[in-house]
Amino acid sequence: MTSIEPTAGKINDICVFSHSGLMLLALDCSQIPFYFVPSLGPAPKWCSVLELLTEEMEEDAQTTIYDNYKYLTKEDLEKLNLTNLIGTNLLRAYMHGFFIDYRLYKKAKDLANPFEYQEYIEKKKQEKLEAELSSRIAPIKKLPKVNRTLAKDILEKAAEAENKDAEKNETKKGSSKKKGLGSELFKDERFGALFTDENYEIDELSQEYRALHPMAPEKRPSLVEEHFDPVMENEDQDLSDSDASAVSQSSEDEPGNTKNKKRKSQVPRLYEVKDEKHAEAFWNDVSLAQEDSLPIGERVAALGDDQNASYLPSNVKFGPGGSREISFVTKSSAKYQEDKDVRHEKRRGVQSLRLKSSTSGFRGRGRGNRGKGRRGKR
Repeated sequence: MTSIEPTAGKINDICVFSHSGLMLLALDCSQIPFYFVPSLGPAPKWCSVLELLTEEMEEDAQTTIYDNYKYLTKEDLEKLNLTNLIGTNLLRAYMHGFFIDYRLYKKAKDLANPFEYQEYIEKKKQEKLEAELSSRIAPIKKLPKVNRTLAKDILEKAAEAENKDAEKNETKKGSSKKKGLGSELFKDERFGALFTDENYEIDELSQEYRALHPMAPEKRPSLVEEHFDPVMENEDQDLSDSDASAVSQSSEDEPGNTKNKKRKSQVPRLYEVKDEKHAEAFWNDVSLAQEDSLPIGERVAALGDDQNASYLPSNVKFGPGGSREISFVTKSSAKYQEDKDVRHEKRRGVQSLRLKSSTSGFRGRGRGNRGKGRRGKR
């Protein structure tokens, strides 16, 4: 059966040459298309070229399509124990393998591995459990550069609140309040500068922070240990500590010393400052460890700020929180005038000692005068 569907329009009439397979079609257009169907008959003698075209088309290799077939290699046949089928009609050799009917392949596979379906079910269950576990584990979120500790605490509290909501099935109203301390806080324009601007960085070592958080742990390292070296050796320190503990135990055993039980006697320790730089830093209550950890660019900028602040007097001390400290002695005007007069008199007395005295009332007792006197007596 042959179907002809011209694209130029509908077919109005058909003209077939007698004893041939050539036909002409009358369409709704000026051109008359023609078609050659070899199954109806040969081509006319005046257009034998159509026979040559059809012969060339028949000689072209046609690809065989294998539907419902499975391609297997020789190794696959050995695994399925189907090597005895090589050379039979059940296997069609193609290149370096064989084609086999898919239904036969399915039966052979079920016989070779009867627990494959169970393994497939177990694999799916394992994948489902892993997906649930991965959903429970909170993803690692990138912390901001400013106030990293505060951001970490907020994320941890939000994660704990979500876990409690999932376990206890709390109401939506309660869970919505806790969800406010989540990642939405970082995107809020009102608090965005708190995690981006360095001017809003929280200094946990400042006096203001310690006043608002008196129960906060003391994270600041001891400035004495940083700027000073102990003078006593370790053995002497151990002996002194043991003596102090013995004295404290004896004092606790005595009656009437209930108030001093909580107090531990401490042996004084001697320290020696490392150098002038550490001495100045200890006097200004500054830690050099933070300065050493800064990059070179920030150190240069800090050095420029110190040079700009060099116009301040030398007796001005820099305190925490931007405070300044200066010491002076107050005196009244009368006392100041008395001190001035006393200083003036002392200066005049010192100057009077340097003046040359007259020789009218002074008699020398040198050897020359004695000689003259003796000569006069004679």
